[in-house]
Amino acid sequence: MKPLCLVVVALWTFTLAGVAAETRNPFDVPDPLAETWWTDEEQMALFTNHILLDSKLAQSLADHLIVSKGPAGKRGGPDPQTTRQHLTSQPPYLLIPDFASFPRPTNDILRDLFGQMSRHTNVSLQFFALMCRAEGGDRSAAEAILKYPSRKDLSPGDINVLKNIFHGIGIDVLRDTPEFILEMAKRMSPRADGEVRERQKMPAGIAAPDFEIKTLDGKAIRLSDYRGKTVLLHFWSTTCGPCIGEFPQMTKALRPMLQRRKDLIVLAVSLDDNRKTIREAVKKYDLGDFTHLCDGRGWASVPARLYRITGIPSDVVIDSKGIIRADSWRQLEGLLGTVSEKK
Repeated sequence: MKPLCLVVVALWTFTLAGVAAETRNPFDVPDPLAETWWTDEEQMALFTNHILLDSKLAQSLADHLIVSKGPAGKRGGPDPQTTRQHLTSQPPYLLIPDFASFPRPTNDILRDLFGQMSRHTNVSLQFFALMCRAEGGDRSAAEAILKYPSRKDLSPGDINVLKNIFHGIGIDVLRDTPEFILEMAKRMSPRADGEVRERQKMPAGIAAPDFEIKTLDGKAIRLSDYRGKTVLLHFWSTTCGPCIGEFPQMTKALRPMLQRRKDLIVLAVSLDDNRKTIREAVKKYDLGDFTHLCDGRGWASVPARLYRITGIPSDVVIDSKGIIRADSWRQLEGLLGTVSEKK
């Protein structure tokens, strides 16, 4: 090839590479396990950052706090009086956890106040205000969340914050629908009590949704590959204290069953985003009897979405015919005994 041709080809190649780099959406995350996500300290900073507010907006918000309904921890957020202190300080500010102190924006005044917050210059405040509006059934708020990838006013810092928030909550802004956002906003709301979340679980007696996911070794498996076996889907995370706390009791109970019953398998779905961290936890907590799965999408993990997981540890027990039978590993022994008797 002549030198001139080589130069032309090289320039064309660099041009194409440049176009690809410019056109690739920064919110497109093809391999979450290869991403560098927030550290624990950076994640904590999201919740402790003082977001300054206009004094008039702050006063209006202070006038619409939820009247105390018992211990603040029950709602998963601060006491409304603490939020009031934030809103009436000089200068007034909000913390992201303060959103738990507000009622759903279901009337015109609240919708206007949350609308003002969703137009704030701070993108984390924007996002959580939009989620609160979506919780109240505002489809336009759900649509606004899905429009973040097409916005041209976001700085690289804004994009980094939003990518981490989306990843942590389990939103895929390039592929989700407004309906999904509306449903998720209600399920993940700090105002959704235990009874509400219980009703949202997958009911026993229905067919278990099939899915594909990879093992820690990169092998793709499907739930349907295990038809004919009783399957325990166990959802957990290396950062979940209750998950770690129950492992000694869980492994002590399940190990004999797994050795005795070849028609039983535990598929442990990690909601983490680092394969190395999961492997270290598997070794540390002696979880080698389980088959470990992870797609690196956290709460956006395909099985977590399909099975409406809003808290961990969580279980789904699926019988040999692919029917959901129970929601706890503690029910396995009784269920396997019933199956044996039928045989």
